[in-house]
Amino acid sequence: MIQIDISNEDVEKVLGLCNSLQFATLGLSLDLYITHINPIAELLFLQPSHQLMHKSLHDICQKLGIESPIAVSTLPETLNNYSATTTHWLANQKIVTVHWSVSRCFNDKGYTGYILVGKTMLVCDEKKPLVNIETIMRALPCAIFSKDMNGYCLSANAYQADIAGLRHEKELIGKHAVDLPGFIPDPQVIHKADMLALTENTTIVVEEHATLKNGKKTSFLVTKSPFRDEHGKLLGVIGTAVNTSYQQPNFAPQSPHLPFPLNQKITQTYLSKKEIECIQWMIKGKSSAETATIMHISKRTVETHMNNIKRKLNCYKQFQIGYLIGKYGYLLL
Repeated sequence: MIQIDISNEDVEKVLGLCNSLQFATLGLSLDLYITHINPIAELLFLQPSHQLMHKSLHDICQKLGIESPIAVSTLPETLNNYSATTTHWLANQKIVTVHWSVSRCFNDKGYTGYILVGKTMLVCDEKKPLVNIETIMRALPCAIFSKDMNGYCLSANAYQADIAGLRHEKELIGKHAVDLPGFIPDPQVIHKADMLALTENTTIVVEEHATLKNGKKTSFLVTKSPFRDEHGKLLGVIGTAVNTSYQQPNFAPQSPHLPFPLNQKITQTYLSKKEIECIQWMIKGKSSAETATIMHISKRTVETHMNNIKRKLNCYKQFQIGYLIGKYGYLLL
């Protein structure tokens, strides 16, 4: 790729060479307005040259919703050593990456602009995700599952199958938690949590326990939500389970245990914006009266918000709430 200064006399020779090598080429003024664009570059920008000439490169990229070969934050004086990579969807649905480099143009009075040269590489023949969603689900280090209204498995990923003592996730379909060979849970706790998510029509987070086929007792932090079909009919529960019993590696400090059990009766993790704001001020050490002044509401309203928070998280002491949020802050999302 060309990364040298080019005299104005040689610019046309360079542009012709880039065309013959099938490089995308842009000519830019010192203020990054387009002064030249070749047919290959037109394909990347999905516009004919007459609609691109003498317009700001950044404005065009922003308007078209595509990556700019030169970042907006880039200073002109750094462009002599500049290189970048961008990804483009072409009109024929192909995906290409383009490796760009910049050369400065000059005459006897100084620098007059830039030539931006891009070498294209085909990534994918169709406009589709580069990584299949099923591949991601199989690779995730947590269980993903869905169950019907009666608790029978509709779908699951490989991690869920492994902790259940099965070789493939397809073996889980149609099975109940009590039917799994390598997984001995507390069926009452699981059923109660499922029903709570369904009847309350909300997302819940609970701690569930099970004994695996190797005899090890394991704890999972489980998130469950109701899910529906496209017509709004309730189909069952979808959820994730994170194993919280893993041994920390030796090079990482051991996480302290909760000074209180993560209560299985946590019934609601959704907090209103006001409730979240109250928690934020509580963590900063503000009293109810101080929080009321900051939020421009009454002290009684602050106390009502705090009571709702305690009820939803089933934590009735402020240090418990603070610890729970510090360790499991994502519960508030």
